[in-house]
Amino acid sequence: MGQCMNFKKNSLKNKIIGSENNSQKIEEQIQTLNNQVEQPQPNQQVQIKNIEGQIIPNSLKSFSDNLKQKIQSSTKGSSLNLNLRNNDINLEKAITIQIHIKECSNLTSFILNLSDNKIEDISLFWIGVGLSSCINLTELELILNNNILTGDSGVISLLQGIIKCDKINYLKIHLGENSIFSKNQFDGFNSLDKLQNLQKLDLNLSKCNVGDQGLTFIGLALKSCININNLILNLSGSNKITDKGLIQLCNGINKNIKSLNLDLSLNNYIGDNGLCALGQKLETCFDLKILVIQISQNWIFYRGAVGLLSKLRKHGNLTSLELNLSLNYVRSKGKKQVNLYSSKMIRLVNKKLIFY
Repeated sequence: MGQCMNFKKNSLKNKIIGSENNSQKIEEQIQTLNNQVEQPQPNQQVQIKNIEGQIIPNSLKSFSDNLKQKIQSSTKGSSLNLNLRNNDINLEKAITIQIHIKECSNLTSFILNLSDNKIEDISLFWIGVGLSSCINLTELELILNNNILTGDSGVISLLQGIIKCDKINYLKIHLGENSIFSKNQFDGFNSLDKLQNLQKLDLNLSKCNVGDQGLTFIGLALKSCININNLILNLSGSNKITDKGLIQLCNGINKNIKSLNLDLSLNNYIGDNGLCALGQKLETCFDLKILVIQISQNWIFYRGAVGLLSKLRKHGNLTSLELNLSLNYVRSKGKKQVNLYSSKMIRLVNKKLIFY
């Protein structure tokens, strides 16, 4: 197994070294294209070549120009909202994005949507390289849903760039519908603790084959992020999570948490033991004010639902509670007890309980 892992890491390293050379060539290509001042005649076929005599694809020039215009039109002060969804971003395009991002070093807020692009791990490395230059960022949102990322190498490379932006206090990473937990080991989020100013984390891992083992790694990574007080974690959609995985995640929830939004819905395998363990953990989170738990379509019965609320009912600071228990097995007796416990939460001003 160790030899196999080393082979894969060396393979990615070789790809990166090769793409570093490619990066310089692409920069030269873009510069060459920008220096073309001679206008073609009507119906004239024009072939532009780089310094090595290779023909430069017009599509790369067009992508670079469009990207530059989009950045200019989407930048408002020190904020940029860049939507590049559904652009078939290959390695060359990823390197081109990196070149342009490096010129945005004054940004404090950056939203980058790269969903539905067939992006591979090696391309994610270059996105990280570009982001490493944005050292003034305090807010970063990366939407990478529905690409072809496999394993943890791409996420590791991405975060190696992000942690250079040590002023970030809000980080959003959406990786839904990627097979990043397809291997037995996942170290993708281990470097999050390097972001010592990080207070709010929004992580979407819906339909990522997380499993109990993957959730164990996530819990370990979160445990080191001692300053996070606002956590949004989407683990919905057939992630094969059981009580064991949820218990491991509980170990990583910061006791200083103020707002927790946890989505475990849609075809996981969480039962009463897992929900009771979550209640026991949240009972010790004395600063918690906002709690959202989506756990529909699991294996929750009376004991789990009542066990959770029995721990929350004495919570002194909780002001907002949303609990979705639909498509479980909580019967009328359980619903009545849950409502009774929630009615005794004296500071609660916003309550939403869903059973159907």
